[in-house]
Amino acid sequence: MEVKREMLHCLQRNEDIYSKHFISMYDPTRLKDTATYGLDFIPNLDGKYPACPQSYWSYTPGCTQLAADTFRIPVAVYPDTDQKLSRRNSGPPLLYLPFEGPIPKAKPLPIVMQYISGCHWSTLQMNRAIKMDWPVIERSIVLACQEMGQTKDLRKIIWRYLSIKKAVCEDNLNASAPIVLD
Repeated sequence: MEVKREMLHCLQRNEDIYSKHFISMYDPTRLKDTATYGLDFIPNLDGKYPACPQSYWSYTPGCTQLAADTFRIPVAVYPDTDQKLSRRNSGPPLLYLPFEGPIPKAKPLPIVMQYISGCHWSTLQMNRAIKMDWPVIERSIVLACQEMGQTKDLRKIIWRYLSIKKAVCEDNLNASAPIVLD
């Protein structure tokens, strides 16, 4: 429950940022309900908590961005590879970055989340670096950072120790601008 408390605190701290920049990514009421569900529960006699209804399960992108911001760790989300089983979460792999950047002098590795069978997540947190290309940064994060005046290049400056794939339109986020490939 401590994790949920930390996430709720982060949600309250960043509520203005989320409602302004991520309103298309998540429902603020649903995110708050998900973060608060179960905080007041008391375990049964056997030490277990009651089952959580599906409507309160963690979901992407809302909970993913909240987790990245709460722990200041990137979260890499990979879709379900079986398209027949999953209509949700079947887009491209994406990397969610915390707004405040990493904890000073830290180089956290992303948490890896793989969507499985249309309703479950498998999560990995690596203890040591491995050489790999991380997915592109979720576009709303890049746009929100630019709107907030954070002009540093997320991929080349702040998170330079990670090999993050470059989005096709990263140099030209204006939809009317030509796409430049390098």
